[in-house]
Amino acid sequence: MTPAGGAARGRRSPLPSPASSWSSVILHRPDRPVSSGGAACHNRHREHRPARPRSRHRNGRVPGRSRTLLGLRRPPKIGSMSVLTRARPRPLVLLLLAAYVVLLLSSLGGEMTREIRAPQATDFISFFTGARLVQTDPSCLYCEHAQRAVQLQAAGPIGHNFFNAFVNLPLAGWVLSPLTRLSLNQATLVFDIASLFALLGATVLLSRRLPASWPRWLRAAMLTATAGLLCTADAIAQWDTFMLLALAGTLVALEAEADLAAGLLLAACVVKPQLVWLVVPALMVIGRWRVVGGAALGGAVWLVSGVVLVGPAQMVEWVRLALHTDVGQTSAQVGPAGLAALAAGNGAGIVFSVAAVIALLVLGWRFRDALRRDPVAAVAIAIAASLASTPHLWIHDLLLLAVPLAVWGVRRPGAALAAAGAVDFLYLADMVSANTLIHLEALVVVAVLAGLGQSVISGQRRPRSQMATLEAVTARR
Repeated sequence: MTPAGGAARGRRSPLPSPASSWSSVILHRPDRPVSSGGAACHNRHREHRPARPRSRHRNGRVPGRSRTLLGLRRPPKIGSMSVLTRARPRPLVLLLLAAYVVLLLSSLGGEMTREIRAPQATDFISFFTGARLVQTDPSCLYCEHAQRAVQLQAAGPIGHNFFNAFVNLPLAGWVLSPLTRLSLNQATLVFDIASLFALLGATVLLSRRLPASWPRWLRAAMLTATAGLLCTADAIAQWDTFMLLALAGTLVALEAEADLAAGLLLAACVVKPQLVWLVVPALMVIGRWRVVGGAALGGAVWLVSGVVLVGPAQMVEWVRLALHTDVGQTSAQVGPAGLAALAAGNGAGIVFSVAAVIALLVLGWRFRDALRRDPVAAVAIAIAASLASTPHLWIHDLLLLAVPLAVWGVRRPGAALAAAGAVDFLYLADMVSANTLIHLEALVVVAVLAGLGQSVISGQRRPRSQMATLEAVTARR
C-alpha cells in the first residue's frame, strides 16, 4: 500500500520521511520532503489549486503579509514613509495643516503691519541708511556718526536711541538706493512686498524637488513646513528671503548641470557671507570647480564694486565696523556658538566657531566620495554646517534651514517634518517666554545637519525608487 496515496496519484515528489521538518509543510516547498499524516490531507486539498509564485524581499518576507490588530493588510515600511502612506489623510491632519497655514499667514500679516508702521524698530532702517549714504556721502559710509545722523533724520529720535549699524557691503546699499526717494515707511512696504515675492519664488523652486508620487497633502505639508517656517515673519524685512531664493536657484542649476549659473546665484548670498561660508569649500571638496569659479566671479563683483563705490579706506572701515558689531552680539545668537558664548563669554563663541569649521571640513574630506555622488545634498549639508558653525545667527536666519530640510525631506520626510515642527515650537516658546529659550534652536540646527549628513553618507541616494514602490502599494489599497 502506498503511504498516504502519494504514488497512486502520480506525485513526483519523493516519499515522505519521518525525519522531515514541519517547516516544509508550512512553507509548501516542493524541494523538501513533507511529513506523513496531516500533510497528505493538506496536499489533497492543494492538488486542485496550483501553487502561485510569490515575490520575496531580500530578507525572505513576503510583501503585503503584515497585518494590523484589526486584520487589515498594510504595506511594508519604506523608510520613514510608513506613517505617511495615505493618499487621503485623516481629517485631523488636514485640519492641523489648515490651522498652521492660518497661523503662518496671520503672523506674516501682523509682522508686516508692525514693520510698516514702525520701520525704525526693524533692521530695514540700517539698509535704508546704507542706501542713502552710498548716494550722498560714500566716503563715510561706515562712519558711525554719519549713519546715526541719517537714521535720526529718517526716523526721528528713536533712530538715534536705537542705533542699527549698516554692515553689509556697499553693493547692497547701492541696489536699494532707488528706495531712498520714498519715505522710510513707503520704502519698508516696497521691500516687504519684494521679500514676499522672493519667498514665493523659492517655494516654487523647492517644490520641483519633491517626488511627483507623493500625495498632494504631503507635498503641501512639506513645502509649508520648510519654506513656511514661522520665523519667516521675522525674515520679511531682512535679506534672508532673497538668500533663500538664490540658494533654491543654486540647487536647480546644479541639477541642470548649469554650474556657472549656480555659482553666480550662490554669490548673491555674499550679502550675509557668514550664513553660507562653508558652501564654497564643500564645492571644492566634491570637485565642482565651475561652480566655485562662478561664485568667485560673483564675489569679485561684490568686492570690486565696493572699492569703486566707497574707496579702499572705507572697505577697511567696513571690516572694523562689522567685527565690532557682530562679535559683541555672539552671546545673543541662536546657533551653537551662542551657547558657547553664553556659557563662557563671546570669545568662547568665536573659538567654538573656528573649531567647528575645522572639524566640519575634516569630516567633509573624510566622506567626500559620498558627497560627490550627490552634489545637491552636499550643498544642503554645507548650508546646515554654515548655520551650525557661524557665530552670528539670528532667529530669522533659520529660514535658510528650509533648503536642508527640503533636501532631507525627500529622503526622510517624517524626520524633516519633525525638525521643522521643533523649530516652530521653539519659536513660539521664545515669544511666550520672552526669549528665555532662544538658544535651544541650536539643537535643531545640529540635528538637521546630523540627520541629513547621515542619510547621504549611509547611501540613501535614490529615494525616488522607494517613492515609486510607495505609489504602487498605495494604488493597490
